[in-house]
Amino acid sequence: MVRAVGACMPRDVSASGVDVVEPLEASPASVAVATASCCHALWQAINRTVAAGASPQLCTPALVAAADALAAQSSPERDSEAVEQGIREVLSVLQQAGVAVEAARDASGQVCGASGAVAEATASGGHLVASLLETDVPSALVRCLGSLNFEARKDAMRLFIDIQRYALPLGMESSFIAYFQSQPAILQFLLDGCSDLNVFAYCAQMLRGCTRHPQLV
Repeated sequence: MVRAVGACMPRDVSASGVDVVEPLEASPASVAVATASCCHALWQAINRTVAAGASPQLCTPALVAAADALAAQSSPERDSEAVEQGIREVLSVLQQAGVAVEAARDASGQVCGASGAVAEATASGGHLVASLLETDVPSALVRCLGSLNFEARKDAMRLFIDIQRYALPLGMESSFIAYFQSQPAILQFLLDGCSDLNVFAYCAQMLRGCTRHPQLV
């Protein structure tokens, strides 16, 4: 059973209510807040996916264990480890669903036969993408990118890009577009990140993924 955690950390906003992009040279305190916020966002996304009835094949013991670790928020070091584990397991589940649906599509993009397995993967993967968007995970990934280690940064980048990649085959493209259009601070942060050698490569790839959607540029 996943333990409950405290209220979600609020995003930084200006007096006008618009999201504020944190400076690239973040203080240790702001890094800790960003990591804790990412912890909670991932935890919420996993639990919403499970509550929505995702298939047992997707709700793996490893994913549930990641949710438990995310719920334990105790220190910046532990939070960072939990975020790394959570990103890795959520990415694995999303790729499993997305690959299953893509493999069933023909050259025209239509699903070849509505098999039970494909329908189940589409529904479960769609629930996961919806949960990731509803809990603001893409924004949380971008904000804590600088606090992650090398491997975790790569996984965060892949998860961010794969949310974009699989939104269409999983039937979530309109929700994905609406989310990113309502979050201009994400693209601005990625643009700013391209001037930071520590995260340049990751931010550049994430921006490249965004440019594949005409509605976002």
